Amino acid sequence: MIINGIDVTPIITAIIEVLAGVVITLISTKVIPYIHSKVDQEQLEFIKSVVKIAVKAAEQLFEKAQGAEKLEYAMNMVLSALKEKGIEINKDLLRSYIEAAVLELHRALED
Repeated sequence: MIINGIDVTPIITAIIEVLAGVVITLISTKVIPYIHSKVDQEQLEFIKSVVKIAVKAAEQLFEKAQGAEKLEYAMNMVLSALKEKGIEINKDLLRSYIEAAVLELHRALED
């Protein structure tokens, strides 16, 4: 996007990335601890492992720009696995787990 002859796309992208980082940090520090208190440890470990697998699979299967498709794929994969185990989870909380796993994966790839 060009405003007054200046391409502001990198600025907008940087702002979005910073905001996403802040949201994910808040989710990781507030929402996820709340989830931990509501789910037993065995279920929690299962959820975490399935989320990590789903996030890695989505990253591998979809293009970088297909964030919505990656999220939908990961959510469906996790919900299906949890349903098989009889585990129910709020979709907003699941999305928080997925977003945190994406951030963790991206940080690991940067190192």
